[in-house]
Amino acid sequence: MRRARVYLGFILALALAGCGAAGPRPGVQPAAYRPPTTSSPSRAKPGGDASDPERAALERLLTEPFETKPDRKGTMRIYLADVYNWSRTHMFGVKTRQAFHYGDERYGVSAVWLMAAHERDDPPACLEAFLSVYRETALSLGTSFSRERRRNVAADEASAAPAQAVWIVEADVTLPFRSSRWIGSVVATHPFPGICLIQGLALRATHHPDIATRAIDRWIAHGAPALNWYDPKTAPSLDMSY
Repeated sequence: MRRARVYLGFILALALAGCGAAGPRPGVQPAAYRPPTTSSPSRAKPGGDASDPERAALERLLTEPFETKPDRKGTMRIYLADVYNWSRTHMFGVKTRQAFHYGDERYGVSAVWLMAAHERDDPPACLEAFLSVYRETALSLGTSFSRERRRNVAADEASAAPAQAVWIVEADVTLPFRSSRWIGSVVATHPFPGICLIQGLALRATHHPDIATRAIDRWIAHGAPALNWYDPKTAPSLDMSY
């Protein structure tokens, strides 16, 4: 069930809505939060044995350092917080350069795409081209977008961070008998002439939207711009796979 119902709902990954744990029943006062014991978080359960594992997993994305995983082609280093608890995965029906999910309950999804630029390869044009391709797919699969924001971030020579175009969105994913809310971001850059690099991160926000929002903001500031290339002088192929 987990792998069959996972993927695709939000713009990066319809978001695994059917696999999430249920929240407290309406009118029931939740018990006091108990954090996970030190050794309990794992790749399968990043929230460990916490009384609220979703909260615990999201909080790790606020505190754990960013470290790298390579793409399947060995061309780029992708930065994720709590990197050892992300697993490689595939998005049903969507080609990516690389995709990851966070925990067996899919508290988050991350993906990277490479696209050929059309006419312009500046970050805002790359972002618009990506959204024009994938937005309708997400809508057709039961995703509704509510609050959307865009911003452009200038390059930072001191940190070598590239110029970025950023899209931040809140989305509701509705499947039979279950719905969930997600917060995510898509970040576009142009690492080589004529090539658009797109990175996406979506986090479950049904019960803890404030934590998910802060984790997304942290990734935009420190994770996405840190991506780098094993060979920065040679443009990669645009090969992607399901």
